[in-house]
Formats: sequence, structure tokens, C-alpha cells
Amino acid sequence: MEKETKLLNMSNTKKKMTLLELGETCMAQAMLIFLFADLRILSATGQIQSKYEHLCIDSDRSPRFSAQDFAGFAEYNETRGVTAAHIMAILLLEITREADEVAASKQPKSIVFDSTDKTKNAPFRLKKKDLQAAQGLPTLLHCYSEMVETDISESVHHVRKQEYPMDAEIPSSKAFHRADFDPDVEDEDDEVMFNSFMKKSKAALGRQADFKRITELQKMATLQNSMMAKHASFRGNLEGYYDEEEIVQLVEQSIENRDNDRLLFMKNFFKEDSISRVLVESKAEMVWLSDWHTTHECTYAISIDREENKVLLVFRGAYTSSDWKHATDSRGTATSNPIKEEYPHRPKTLRLHRGFWKYLFRVRKDTATTKYDEIASKLAHYCNLVGESFSVTVCGHSLGAALATVFAFYASTEERFTCNGAIETVTFGAPFVGGHKFSEAVRHQEDTGKLRIAKFRVVGDGVAYLPPTLLTMGKRGAWWFHSGMNVTLPSIRTGPFKVFGQPQPKVTYNGPSKSFVGSYLRQVREFYFWQIPVRFWLAVKMHTLVEHKKRMSVINSAKDYGNSPLVKYSLEELYEMRDELK
Repeated sequence: MEKETKLLNMSNTKKKMTLLELGETCMAQAMLIFLFADLRILSATGQIQSKYEHLCIDSDRSPRFSAQDFAGFAEYNETRGVTAAHIMAILLLEITREADEVAASKQPKSIVFDSTDKTKNAPFRLKKKDLQAAQGLPTLLHCYSEMVETDISESVHHVRKQEYPMDAEIPSSKAFHRADFDPDVEDEDDEVMFNSFMKKSKAALGRQADFKRITELQKMATLQNSMMAKHASFRGNLEGYYDEEEIVQLVEQSIENRDNDRLLFMKNFFKEDSISRVLVESKAEMVWLSDWHTTHECTYAISIDREENKVLLVFRGAYTSSDWKHATDSRGTATSNPIKEEYPHRPKTLRLHRGFWKYLFRVRKDTATTKYDEIASKLAHYCNLVGESFSVTVCGHSLGAALATVFAFYASTEERFTCNGAIETVTFGAPFVGGHKFSEAVRHQEDTGKLRIAKFRVVGDGVAYLPPTLLTMGKRGAWWFHSGMNVTLPSIRTGPFKVFGQPQPKVTYNGPSKSFVGSYLRQVREFYFWQIPVRFWLAVKMHTLVEHKKRMSVINSAKDYGNSPLVKYSLEELYEMRDELK
């Protein structure tokens, strides 16, 4: 009865972003950020038409002449970033151009590619040697396509010149605007044309292996913008609306001038309250991207939202040989406990995954600083920039998830990051990062309101249970422990299995083990081998960002999950009831 009363009181409070919405938003922002990172590489090497200066942000303007500069402590006054709408607009232009070139020449181009297709006619293919330029591009575009396919609106919208004027054109005040009279009108011609366009797009693109949906969905998503502009011409060149060429010019001008207000028309291409629409309307800017030395250091990015006073720190997953080297260096290392205040059984040292710890705390020989020092310095700079009431969110996938967990814990021990509340950490497919002592230290930070962690993982993802725990035991039981809140995304039943209903996502809190036996049984239950799916060849797929996104989208759209805590409560509310989620 007490539990039901507590849940009822939470439901009646002011609506906050649910944990599922938080996860989807963080994933979408991180995905666009690293798509942007890959576009910068392609632009710098001349493989796309977008000029590098249109992609330039603070990290590109920072001086790099001294050891202090390279250590991340350069001073700068200007702030220049790009918004999600800016990145989506660049994707729109580049993929549309590639599609037009493929249609004209019937030759494969370089933006989107299928890494497994061996046919000569596969559109948008890259050779293996080109993959070094943008290694994460195929997976990220696939995930982006999944998001757009879910969010895209089938309604027809026209882009009005008066509302979104171009620099070289002064709209007529006497222009007839259909939307002025009935903005939601959709007639049968629009509907028929939309369906016909979609069918032709699918037929023209064909079916590819593995990454077949990258080209198919991406082209449909981007060319729908031109298709909607064509509707005006199709219906008699209505005065006051942009045609296909003009809408491309509008996007190009907006990108060049960094005028994101004129890109807001793209919101109408997506459903109400969809993640894509939220991103287009968002004022969040990506301002810092550390990808100077990807072969030796981790890649991270910082995004700020001045209106919402939010700062987002994102770590990238494993792509380079150095990434994999650190990810597989799974021995434990003892490091000093950063928590200064006393708490029950406070140890002087904590045990962490050596590879993750070294990525953040390897000391430079020239400046005696660490990667953590660099990231924390940049994060503090942007926290001060957005205002006194800032909030900090840290996220990442795979290796990035592990680094996000470690960084967030250390940052939570600094007053400059927690003065306005807890640091929220959202991870996807995070492996183990520490043992008993680390978990207890994290719980202390959670109890003092300085840290909240949500770890999303897919059923069948064995990486979330690495390093293997079964054969490593200490005096207190298992060596490796998860901390924070676990969010387990279930398998999606299809076909005739739907009659049995959908399995519910599980939200559980990683509390302490009460005994050695309990710790051992927990270790046996979380052994890596038991987590691999019966169809073991799908094990790698289960760890991908695409699979996380797919399952989260299904949960968000299906009615079967309406009573799950994942879709009802915020992370803060779930932490208030964490004792009941153990």
C-alpha cells in the first residue's frame, strides 16, 4: 500500500522527461554529433561538397602551438557551434546530391555504403581503404535511418517564402498562401503522390545485404523534403511557396550563415513530439569535438543548450586499434578514492578496469595533466557559459559508456559540476568498470544527490557482462559489479508470437550484495556466456546502437508497455524509489 501511494504521488507531480525519453534524446544527440564528426573528416578530405568552414566549431578554432594547447588548456573567447538542425540539413544536402549523381551516372558514390554488398551496382559504396576516414559512418547512418523512418510524417507540408525568406529574395506581401486559410488541408492528389513516390523510391534502390536499409531509408527520408516542395509545383506553382531548387538554396544559405531559425521548416517533416522534431527545434549546439588524435586518445564531444541551461558530454565507442587495446585491457588497477568525505567502510583505493582508467588518467609527460583534466576543464568552461543553473548529462555507447561512467563518477566529486544537482549519466551497452569498492563509492554519490546512472542494455548483449566474472573471485565475492540503474530492453516478438504479448522492459537498481554467497550467485547469473543469444551469430548485432534504438522505438510506440516504469517515470523519480527496484 505504501509503495502504491508513493507511485501515485509521483504520477501527480509536474511531468518530467521520462527515462525512455531521456535515453532516446541522448542517443539521438550523440548519433548526430558523431555523424557530424565523420562529415568533418569527409569534408576535410574533399569527399563531400560541404565546405569545412561550414562545419567549423570551437575545437577547430583553438590554437595548437604549445604543449598546453594540445593538453586542452587553450583560452578562447568566441563560441561557435552547430545545432542538430544544422547537421540534419547538411545530411539532407549531401545525401540528396549523392542520390542525384548515382541516378545520373549509375556509379557508386561515397556518402552511404554497404560494407558487405559485392555487386557493382550497390549505391553509395566506399572501398575498404576509405573506411578509415569515417569508420562509424555506416552504423550511425543506419541508426539515423531507423529514427527518421519512425519519426517521419506522412502529412504534406509546404515551405512558405514569407515565413522563411532567402537572402536574395524579398517575398511579396500580396502572395497567396494556401496555409493562411487552411494549413492542414491534404487532398487526395497529395496522398496518392506521396505513396507513389515512396514505392518508386523503394523499387529504385532495391534490397541490399545487412546495411540495405541505410541507402533505402536515408534516401526516402531526405528526398521527401524535395517531394513536398514539388507538391506546390504539381498543384499549379502556388505563389509564395518554394520549389525543389529553391528549398535546396534556402538550406544552403541557412547552413552558410548558420541561421538555424530558417531551418525550422524541417520540423514539419516529422511527427509531433518525435525525437527528430525535438532535435530540429532544439537550440543545443555542438561546440567542442576532440578527435585530433583518435589513434591514441578517446574521442569526446560537448554540446550546450543556452535556453535549457544544459551541457551534454558524449564519449565515442571503440573504432580504432587503440580503442580496442584499452577495452580489452581488463586487469584491475588500484587508484586513490576521489571522495574526500567519510562514508561507511570508505576505502583509500578503488579498483577499476585498467584500460578504461588509463584512457582517462594517463599522465602526459610534457604537462603532467591527464585526459580527465582536459575534459573537465572544457566541461567547466561551457557550464559557466550556459549560466549558473546549468545541468550536466554524460552519455556513451560501449567503450564510450564505460568512459562516461568513470568520468561521471569522478566529476561528481567536484563541487563545480554538482552545485546545481546530480550529474545524469546515460549509457548503452556498458561493460563492467569496477568492483565492490567502486560500486559502494558510486552509491554514496547517489545517496548524496550528486550522481544518477541509467544503463541501457539489450537482452542478448554479452558485452554488458564483460570482463567475464565467473572465474574471478575476491574476499567479498565477484570482482566486477555494475552500478546505477539497469534498463534491460527485451526482445520484440513478431509474427504469430505477438499473441503472447510483449515482454516488459526491466528497470532494476544495483544494490549491494548482502553476503559472499549472494555475491557469488550474482556473479554466476551475470556470467558472459549465459547472456549470448541462442542464435549466437546475432551476438554482435545485439550490442549495436541500431538494436538499442530499434527496441526503444518499439517500446515508445507500442501500447503494451504503458505500465512500465521506463515510460512512466523520470530518472530522478526512479532513484527516489530505487529501494523497491533492487
